[in-house]
Amino acid sequence: MLKNYGDQVHFQIAERNILDEMIKIVRKKAHMQVRDKILVLLDSWQEAFGGPGGKYPQYYWAYEELKRTGVVFPKRSLDASPIFTPPPTHQSSGSMHAGYGMPSGSSKTLDETMATEIETLR
Repeated sequence: MLKNYGDQVHFQIAERNILDEMIKIVRKKAHMQVRDKILVLLDSWQEAFGGPGGKYPQYYWAYEELKRTGVVFPKRSLDASPIFTPPPTHQSSGSMHAGYGMPSGSSKTLDETMATEIETLR
């Protein structure tokens, strides 16, 4: 889902306390497959967004908070493809708009999709 919707979804995750919910799931130490998936995502996202000075520092701080409390992140496979790849940068910023990177007509269903995704992680 995140690759297909792009930047808008990453913004929503960072701004709507979804990261807090992900951290709560990790701290419960239940559902190890879900926990490990969240850890892999957080690790990849915090790196992809440039760490504490990057576009979404919230991902970095969530990652660091978990590490500080002793959470061990799964080792990355050297041959695994990246979870997030930034879009090409050849477009001028003048042609971008609020829904840039999202399929047309999808903003109405974004909240519904995010709610469904979070429920599957619980």
